[in-house]
Amino acid sequence: MRSGGALLAVAATLVAVALPVLATSATVTVGDSFYSPTRPVVAIGESVTWHWTGSGSHTVNAVVNGALTSTVWCSSRAAPAADCVRTFSTGGAFGFGCLFHSAMRGTVHVLAPGAPDLAITSVVFEDEGSTRHIRVTVRNDGTQTSPASTVRATYLNAATQAETVGPATVPALAGGASTVVDLPWTATARAGEFELTIKVDPTDTLPEFDEADNTRVEHTTFLVAVVPGVRVA
Repeated sequence: MRSGGALLAVAATLVAVALPVLATSATVTVGDSFYSPTRPVVAIGESVTWHWTGSGSHTVNAVVNGALTSTVWCSSRAAPAADCVRTFSTGGAFGFGCLFHSAMRGTVHVLAPGAPDLAITSVVFEDEGSTRHIRVTVRNDGTQTSPASTVRATYLNAATQAETVGPATVPALAGGASTVVDLPWTATARAGEFELTIKVDPTDTLPEFDEADNTRVEHTTFLVAVVPGVRVA
């Protein structure tokens, strides 16, 4: 830390996020020209249920190498039709789409036990001169090594426009390993509270069992000059 220069005081409040329990299956809603979610995640041996809610007719066909095939997972139906269930016995990414609507596409990610699962476990703010460092601790809660990824933060500036801090690289992590990633942030000069949304794997490139723990919301406030080296956990 620098020993001189005025620093902005930091007040940070952690926002608790309730993490969901991993289910033994996933459900995809089939609405009027959409699937939701489009990338369900299950473990090997688990099932995906497609549940129709829209008034139009839709199918669920296999997509291979980006092309819709004639392999039917769920035949044409409309609400209140019976649900369609498919169990996946092998790992991998399995595309699906609607025979009648080319924009309706999705991918089932079937993960082996212990697959990588990145989580943000803590965030610390540290000031150095006019820069506020956002120190983000990322942990791999799986047992398999996770590939390199990124982390970034977004917030609204004084003009209420979205701005981004980062991204910064998260290195490959062995199962159970953690790393601290630095996001240097030079915010707008206005005083007041900022809400930052911090996310690892922000483009959802890595299929994970629990996407909810990829995101952390923090509040931090710029106030008045204080002694250098203020640290708020």
